[in-house]
Amino acid sequence: MASVDSLAFLRDLQLKSDNETCADCDAKNPQWASVSYGIFLCLECSGAHRGLGVHISFVRSVGMDSWSEIQLKKMQVGGNANFTAFLQEHGIPKKTGHLLKYNSPAAQVYREKVQALAEGRPWQHQADTTDNTLTGNDSIDVINAHRCLQENRLGPLDSSSLQFSWQGVSRRNLPPTKTPLPDLLFLRAPSPTTRR
Repeated sequence: MASVDSLAFLRDLQLKSDNETCADCDAKNPQWASVSYGIFLCLECSGAHRGLGVHISFVRSVGMDSWSEIQLKKMQVGGNANFTAFLQEHGIPKKTGHLLKYNSPAAQVYREKVQALAEGRPWQHQADTTDNTLTGNDSIDVINAHRCLQENRLGPLDSSSLQFSWQGVSRRNLPPTKTPLPDLLFLRAPSPTTRR
């Protein structure tokens, strides 16, 4: 359980207008947080963040988990508005799907920024993350990722807000539309074999 001081500190942060809604979906009164980005999340989006892995997004409950001093500092230097503005400056709209948004170079840079500022270290933007436009080959990777998610029943990939550059992409060099996955767990019934 969060200490009284930690809970009061987090509640004060949530009173800021940008932190009163989920950083990803605008749901009201978020009760979860991604410490990695210093943002507040709703229950549903916190589940998506947990699925990304702790190396991408470390998720805590505002009221049920204990908080360290460095985690509270990350929440203080972060903030939903700062995070959204940073990603938008680097070409990533707020409504971009979790998988693409949080695996982007800009998200990685923002994680590093929050970590440095929370530790009291100076932070200087070093990498160029301004071009998040997908090229033809990147678009094929997105298509493959989408198919993988669909075939594994992990849900649709929200790529409607991404910018695509289809130069050099044609039907001839796109991957096959249906690649069967191996049945490693033998969940499907064996197919009948024909004898000769």
